[in-house]
Amino acid sequence: MARNFKILTLKEKMQYIFDYYKLHIFVGIIVVILTGNYINITFINPPPTPFLQIAIIDQALEDDLLEQFLATTKNHLIPEELAEDYTIIVHNIPISMELIVIDTTEDGSEIAHLSEQDEARLLRLNSLINTRQLDVFISGHDIFNGFAENGWFLPLNENIDTNHFAGRLLMLNGNIYGIRLDDSQVIKDLGYNVENAYIGIMANSQNIRNSLGFFNFIFE
Repeated sequence: MARNFKILTLKEKMQYIFDYYKLHIFVGIIVVILTGNYINITFINPPPTPFLQIAIIDQALEDDLLEQFLATTKNHLIPEELAEDYTIIVHNIPISMELIVIDTTEDGSEIAHLSEQDEARLLRLNSLINTRQLDVFISGHDIFNGFAENGWFLPLNENIDTNHFAGRLLMLNGNIYGIRLDDSQVIKDLGYNVENAYIGIMANSQNIRNSLGFFNFIFE
């Protein structure tokens, strides 16, 4: 029912406005917040630009060792005058790839699938790859080989001298896609078990030059 706005008390006017315009007020507040965040992130305090993004798969890393690794890697790769503008990101995604038996068929065959955790982690990994948010990929042989067979990695023989790594190369169809990590002290110090583990560069990496610099750093 319409009311004479002029005769309402201040409290009644406020209640009237809130009752009839609360949706508009709520939307307005959200717009102001989002606009403020956008201005802050874009112009006032933009986040550092990723210099290099590394995926470390199939093993969970300890936070203190990871922080030390990031600090050391940043000091080696990013010039001091650019340190505030660029950062290095590690995506630690401990996928086990172990199948869980959920049922059996009439002929005794087992029906199995990945755990819900592994499925979620694989979705996260695929999202990072498809949105070009990964440059370097580290994992055990089985996962690494599977990704290499699907064309996810850059041929290293077209970008670096691989003769130095003879006997430690993962080759497919005449191209080299991975280097075994057993001689990398940097990765060992990270707490990662390097036995039969490989490193490669994503085929759609946006930071190939920085990725090659990382290779030089961990194998020096």
